[in-house]
Amino acid sequence: MKTGFTSADILKEARRRVFKHAILRPEAAVIIALTVVSTAFALFDFILPVQIWWAFLALGAAGCVVLVYTTLNDEKFIGQISAQMFYERFDAGKFGAPELRRHMIRALDYHRQIFHTIRARPSAPLGDVARNMDEWIVRVYSIASDVDAFVKNPLIVERMKRLSDGGPRNAEANESLSLILAHEDSPVESGEEYSLFGEVKKAMLGAATEIGGSLRGMGQVHQRLHSAHPGEIDWAFAQHMNVMICDHLMRLEQAGSLVQELFSTYLVPQTADER
Repeated sequence: MKTGFTSADILKEARRRVFKHAILRPEAAVIIALTVVSTAFALFDFILPVQIWWAFLALGAAGCVVLVYTTLNDEKFIGQISAQMFYERFDAGKFGAPELRRHMIRALDYHRQIFHTIRARPSAPLGDVARNMDEWIVRVYSIASDVDAFVKNPLIVERMKRLSDGGPRNAEANESLSLILAHEDSPVESGEEYSLFGEVKKAMLGAATEIGGSLRGMGQVHQRLHSAHPGEIDWAFAQHMNVMICDHLMRLEQAGSLVQELFSTYLVPQTADER
């Protein structure tokens, strides 16, 4: 239950996309066309002297190399492509639970606002803050995906409904997270299954708490960056932001590990029994 990518992966893919864009740019097509036409005229000794046909090939190749090089080193353009790809990776609509959809949409909105503020202050030492913000979104999305995969599982849905209130066994996947989080207390019934259900509730509550804490933390980061005077944003200021972000990253990782561990303990043995 992993997202399968990191912010570094996105940057690498962005550079590949930028290279492809550089090759397919209209300017590249114009250079290639002019090179072909000029070389043909020279080879057939039409207007241009045949002796210099190789010069047109060399000039065309050099022009394409310069075009690709300048495109690959255009940090602003690479940043635009990276941002576009970054947001394409996070589909809040995939989540069955409305709570998770709302959380992810809000997290992405904070990310956009924070990056808008960072771009408006290019001289501020906020590079690490920007990279950590990317990782923060990846972590929030990862844990939300883990929780969503857990509560969408048909076996989990059926057991949660049965253990929570003994009602019908046809709970919808998008109701299962609310069902698990409905009461903070574990079921009063004894037995291994109910004890495990209590662990499920604890893990889900922990994950939901950390996602909510991250959203509040993102709001604080945005407020601090937005309200800070440019002269106030120095290395110490950036370090303070990074420490706060890294604290949330660590807690998200711990909560996500618990959900994954619970998934393997709770679901896999049951699947084996079904066989």
